[in-house]
Amino acid sequence: MDKKSYLSNLRVLLVEDDLDTLRQMEIMLRRRCGKVYTANNGKLGIKAYESVDPDVIITDLKMPLMGGIEMSRKIRETDRETPIIITTAFDDKEVILKAVDVGINKYIVKPIDTEALLGALSEVSVQVLKIQDGILTGSGLIVDREEKLKKEADIKQIFATLLKEETGKGPQVVKVFIQGTIVKVTLDSVLTKMELSMIANEKNYRMISYTREVFYLDRKERMEKAMSGQLGMDVMLRHVTCNAKENRDDLQFELKIY
Repeated sequence: MDKKSYLSNLRVLLVEDDLDTLRQMEIMLRRRCGKVYTANNGKLGIKAYESVDPDVIITDLKMPLMGGIEMSRKIRETDRETPIIITTAFDDKEVILKAVDVGINKYIVKPIDTEALLGALSEVSVQVLKIQDGILTGSGLIVDREEKLKKEADIKQIFATLLKEETGKGPQVVKVFIQGTIVKVTLDSVLTKMELSMIANEKNYRMISYTREVFYLDRKERMEKAMSGQLGMDVMLRHVTCNAKENRDDLQFELKIY
């Protein structure tokens, strides 16, 4: 299996200040990667990094407000693992050495060669996903992008239906991302009218969050059975985190590999 097949499992943060370049790279990456998030300078890049927790960061070197090296240095203060790929129009050995010193994983000179960038992403995907022979390609796991998107859409419907039937209110946004053996589900704007009225008093945040977590745990078998039917393999609920203040529920499932 070509390593590029694994790109559909990646969440990529693209940081680029030139809007034409940003748009072109974003279109190219969206065709191949699981999720693509963008920012047009280093400061916004850090905010996006903290918000979306990407698997890989691709960043331009020279940008207004904060460049790629400074942004990477700040990220590396707390995160030594997330791969960072630098793109720049400057083939400068001194800059390359500085990038390596910061902890940059790859360095690509502009104009960007698509195959070179995809090759770099393919290499770091092995590191990110901890791919071993027979894990992503065996046991029926998904590596085809179109199949993956279809399965994610099917799982979205499971949760939209569950909440509508059980609470009378479906979530406004359901996000599903399958990555290797992990399925992440995020539901936004989930609180009922009663819950919204109760959190007018901030003291009720914790109580509402707790009762929502219990709601999902009580329906653990139903969710696992429905997802197992869609994915064709056993699924186990691993984590539930509900945040009433942000009106968001996060669930994480794991595919059972035998």
